[in-house]
Amino acid sequence: MVKKILAVVMTLVIVKKFILPFMTVKRQQVSQNGEGETNGTTTSIKVAHDRELNAEGEEADGRILNINEASEEELLHIPGIGSDLSKKIVHVRANIGDYNRIEDLLQVTGIGDKKLATIKPYITVT
Repeated sequence: MVKKILAVVMTLVIVKKFILPFMTVKRQQVSQNGEGETNGTTTSIKVAHDRELNAEGEEADGRILNINEASEEELLHIPGIGSDLSKKIVHVRANIGDYNRIEDLLQVTGIGDKKLATIKPYITVT
């Protein structure tokens, strides 16, 4: 009996930590010209496996950005980068100069090895 309860608890933990974060995105109100505005609410939807979402819950557009030239707004298109992190990336770049290699992003507070691995396919340094 205890083993069954433990198995159920472990399953719930796995679902909460690894599955639910990928299923919640921000609902957007879209105007007639196609521009979206976040209304602050979230909704759970099923996301296809081949789609990447950035930290703001928006679909990644597939381009590779040069982090030495990208604006805060452009950085938001990278999966895993939200508004706070994009500001930090630009702030560090402004203070220490251009990044020489992608791994230099590890100097940015909030970017560790896992985050770097997530964003690496979407960025370049030139």
